[in-house]
Amino acid sequence: MTKSRKADQERPTATWREDLAEGGSSLTEEQIAAVDAILDQFVSRLEGSRDRAQILQVLHETVNALNESGGLHGRLGNFIETDEREDLVPFLLEEAKRAGLALKPGEDPTAAWREW
Repeated sequence: MTKSRKADQERPTATWREDLAEGGSSLTEEQIAAVDAILDQFVSRLEGSRDRAQILQVLHETVNALNESGGLHGRLGNFIETDEREDLVPFLLEEAKRAGLALKPGEDPTAAWREW
């Protein structure tokens, strides 16, 4: 299984869409699609990143894009709440690690950038 194929299967947005289809989600398709597009770009950009600085830059820009879409003052509302954060952060960090980012146990560089 390729990295990107595996990443697609683990995306939080897949679960969010299932929840939406079952009527158990407060998220809209527009919000989920916005996050999915951001995650597409994130995974794609990581493939070309080779060193810690590049990976952190991609991670930072991704968190900023998520802030702009669904953070505290997001253009689609403040929809990234605790549950979504608990889905997104592990996904982002795991993908960054797959790209070569070494992290200490418990280290989360996104914490300083997140508005969600």
